[in-house]
Amino acid sequence: MGIVVEQLSNGLKIVTEHISQVESAAIGLWINAGLESEPDRLLGISHYLEHMLFKGTERRTARQISEEIDGVGGLLNALTDREYTCIHAHLLGEHLPLAVDILFDMAIHSRLAPEDVEIEREVIIQESRRLEDNPEEYVHDLAVETAWQGHPLGRSLHGDEETIKAVSREDLLAQRRSHYAPEKMLVVAAGAVNHGQLITLVEEASAGLRPGLPVETLPPPSFQSRQKRIQRPIEQVHLCLALPGCSQMDEDRYALALCDTLLGGFTSSRLFQEIREKRGLAYSIGSYSISCRSGGLFFIHAGTGSENLSKVLDLIQAEIGRFCQEGVSETELSRAKAHVRASLALARESTSFRMQRLAQSIFYEGKVISHRKLVQRFERVSLEDLRRAAKRFLSPAPTLVAVGPVE
Repeated sequence: MGIVVEQLSNGLKIVTEHISQVESAAIGLWINAGLESEPDRLLGISHYLEHMLFKGTERRTARQISEEIDGVGGLLNALTDREYTCIHAHLLGEHLPLAVDILFDMAIHSRLAPEDVEIEREVIIQESRRLEDNPEEYVHDLAVETAWQGHPLGRSLHGDEETIKAVSREDLLAQRRSHYAPEKMLVVAAGAVNHGQLITLVEEASAGLRPGLPVETLPPPSFQSRQKRIQRPIEQVHLCLALPGCSQMDEDRYALALCDTLLGGFTSSRLFQEIREKRGLAYSIGSYSISCRSGGLFFIHAGTGSENLSKVLDLIQAEIGRFCQEGVSETELSRAKAHVRASLALARESTSFRMQRLAQSIFYEGKVISHRKLVQRFERVSLEDLRRAAKRFLSPAPTLVAVGPVE
């Protein structure tokens, strides 16, 4: 596969995939720190700290970080998820030493200057307000919060204004000391990368890291069937149905992914054809899922006029009912497998996708799952597997969230 996995003496893991036919490289520094590890009083601190990484280090100002990456035609970004934070770069392979130096400089040596903490506090609050102003996005966050109410994974990634206003510089420093530790870190690079060179670079860059606090194992979230309506003076109602989903450790996740493909994953899917193409009741209609170590959720979302809301909901429920009771044909299942197989193959042309898939494979399964084995897992799904997954995940009463002119 051209994939090598190695662990340094300090516990930090390094994964590389050399791809001979490309000149670029994607590299990510993955940290086991996200929403699940946050106390309620500091909700949103992982996302806050991610923002602060870009505000300057002991060796670089924020402008210098941007200029050094821009100066070699690279891209630098970061993300915070429910279970991890990732700082990542995409650039020519010859500039990988620069990327490693900048990523670890940001992670270890960010100044977290008091004045920057205050400036970024307002930026994060504005980002949260921007999300709430976008009902098409906001409804998905609300669906997670409603379905997993009371569980740490069901909280908002951004926190709320009260908790963000309460975060201090000392809290951010403590968060970094506790979680930005070598045993909680993973470096993954794919593309024009030399494994031996990367090992040397990371060993030098991570020399200042110290062990952090142990990771607390959470109980799985309990799915709750609820309803939430948020009145907004807008033209459309944006709705999201949440159903139980798969954890990253559940073998049914491949069957559920094929259910997703058939129900709402693409333009020939049942929901798209029935609700948009046949009846013209919605412009946006589809499905997707999220999956964490301890649980997952399956979503069906749509945007429609308030006068059509009941009709769209009835059609969605009817389609789910038919899917669970009647199943699908061999032809449909074969088409869904072909769609997934092609999607994975096309995505493999991106070094960033390969980097992310390798990271998640190690993060959740502790080993690399090859592309061939991943495709085989989908190919092994039978009609009976699909029926079982549909009844298990799609038949419970859903959580329903709607934002817009809802009576």
